[in-house]
Amino acid sequence: MANDPWTGALDRKTVELICVAINAACTNLNEEGTRGHMRKALEAGATRDELLAVLKMASLYTCSLGAPILLEEAKAAAVTAKEKRAETPMCDRMRAAGQWNVAWDPFYDIDPVWTEAFMV
Repeated sequence: MANDPWTGALDRKTVELICVAINAACTNLNEEGTRGHMRKALEAGATRDELLAVLKMASLYTCSLGAPILLEEAKAAAVTAKEKRAETPMCDRMRAAGQWNVAWDPFYDIDPVWTEAFMV
């Protein structure tokens, strides 16, 4: 796969979108690679919205680290947020089906609307 990912089971656009996610992830933050693979993804037919979705998904790792820290530090500083009530049918279905990852709880606690939109 590393030698020639562009001739496998995935189409070029999909491979380029995956490469954007890898290069944009907080573990890499590779601007040159992100830019180059975005350009190639667009040339392969990717839309702006597809690229934005990939960037949002790549940022999930950063949120996985930052959201729990935010909750801990806010609690230590006695800073509270207004409780957000929202309908979250997708999150509820995922919990009921045993597909919910407890690592997502901090996102949900901070912003259930954002979490629901991301899961849909």
